[in-house]
Amino acid sequence: MPELRDLLRQGLGDVRPDVDAYERTLERIRARRRNRRLGATGTALALAVGALALVWTAFRPTSGPTPATASTGLIVFASQAPMDMTPFIEVMDANGSHVRRLGPGDEPALSADSAKVAFVRTTEAGTGIWVMGVDGSGQRQITSNPEWMDESPSWSPDATEIVFARGTAPGSPRRIYTVKAEGTGLEPLTDRDWDRFEPAWSPDGSHIAFVTAGPGTIEANGQPPQIWVMNADGSRQRQLTSVSAGAWTPAWSPDGSQIAFNDGGGAMYVIDVDGSGLRKLGPPGSFEPTWSPDGSQIAFTSGSDDHHRILSMNLDGEDVDPLTEGPSATSPAWGVVPALASRSPTGCVQATTTGDFDGDGSADVAKIIAVVPADVSCGRNGDVYAHLESQRIEVTFQTGQTLQQSFTECQPCLTGTDVFEATDLDGDGRDELAVDIGPGAATDYMEFFRVGSDEIHPLVIADPADPPYVKPGPAILGGGFDSGLWSPIECGVDADGTRALVSVHAENMTGPLTGPWKVHRTTMFLQGNYLVVVAVAEDQTKGFFSRRSEAFQNACA
Repeated sequence: MPELRDLLRQGLGDVRPDVDAYERTLERIRARRRNRRLGATGTALALAVGALALVWTAFRPTSGPTPATASTGLIVFASQAPMDMTPFIEVMDANGSHVRRLGPGDEPALSADSAKVAFVRTTEAGTGIWVMGVDGSGQRQITSNPEWMDESPSWSPDATEIVFARGTAPGSPRRIYTVKAEGTGLEPLTDRDWDRFEPAWSPDGSHIAFVTAGPGTIEANGQPPQIWVMNADGSRQRQLTSVSAGAWTPAWSPDGSQIAFNDGGGAMYVIDVDGSGLRKLGPPGSFEPTWSPDGSQIAFTSGSDDHHRILSMNLDGEDVDPLTEGPSATSPAWGVVPALASRSPTGCVQATTTGDFDGDGSADVAKIIAVVPADVSCGRNGDVYAHLESQRIEVTFQTGQTLQQSFTECQPCLTGTDVFEATDLDGDGRDELAVDIGPGAATDYMEFFRVGSDEIHPLVIADPADPPYVKPGPAILGGGFDSGLWSPIECGVDADGTRALVSVHAENMTGPLTGPWKVHRTTMFLQGNYLVVVAVAEDQTKGFFSRRSEAFQNACA
């Protein structure tokens, strides 16, 4: 790289970013990064379904706000980010902490011992009922409905059967069925004359609550639906509620004496199973109630049309506390803590690199670690990605000090190029860290970080930069290594030791790999925590562009 010192002198000029400006920039880019990742997720899901959705997911924090009330147990729920085509089942501790993703799905239901989750998943073959362990293991389909959809699963108390609603076409009456937990013995409990849905099995197994508006469908009947109760074999169906705005989503109390529900206007109620004692509960806009295992609290969904979150409150309506933040969260189901959930998680080392991060002249060791449930094997990457709870970076300095920090820039990371490397971008003897932050498949990005004694923080590209090729904000570069686009990052050293980071954007203009290629280069120098753009090469069309396999060509290691 010729004349790097001259480029440095001309390009930097009087650029002197101060600490406050750096912190303000970091705050601004966090929201931008979330939006960018959500867009990438939508693109990836449009390219591939199922497996790719597990590999590249929008970041979800591993802990949420801690409520004032002493909640116990765990809550499974459905989470879906804006622009995301697929909802995911997640589980958290009942105080909103320790969130971990289980897999694609919606409408989760916990078995009485919380060992199993029934849920709804849509595939090319239709929407059916699936089951899995509460740790996400053993995912398997037990019903298939290619005509329309199966929905709203609920477990029998002994976890041997599941009750659910089935529709055979849009606008047709739904029927309630039971099926054995292994997928055999499908039996209808109701006929096709009435639209019956949202079944909920009572704690003692003797009754099933459900929702109906009477003969025909809700649209054709024109009456607000109400909650009814029937025997577990489908006999003796009788109406329980008579609420003017209708009644939906019945949830039995743990002792079976009461049912919580919401009306069509965003109000939540509790009623005794004999139809007496109706009382309103909770703030406006509350729905989908679920009881705590001891019956002292209720968790529920609340929010606007495009974003929901889960909250909890005492049974008297006091101490309302948020449990989730970030992506929209719905369909909570509260259960006890099974023995499996209490076991210590496993840390799986995904990559290791050595570098002098503190500048003392000795090699330090950095690792990126995936945290998974205790029974997941670190030797099977597919299982690690499918059951990933969180990630962290650990740095062990030669002084004996160890730095551990949750790494939330990607979840999971290292899905494409597997780059996790030390690199000295400015030649000061103190290494920075380059990390592949995904998403893999047809695009991939590197992000650059500075490792301090007590914190790992991202480097920032100073403004003005070189849009649209390099934008101000977090130092995220690259993106694209298919046959038509190649965006490697190169760190080079001049003969006098001057160093620069070059972001290359090469676009194939016709189709053959031999060219012509349109090539754009952005040269940056590291100053403090900033990468400052000091030179931009004119776009040039050349007959051949040498494509190397490395996404990050690290001559600064």
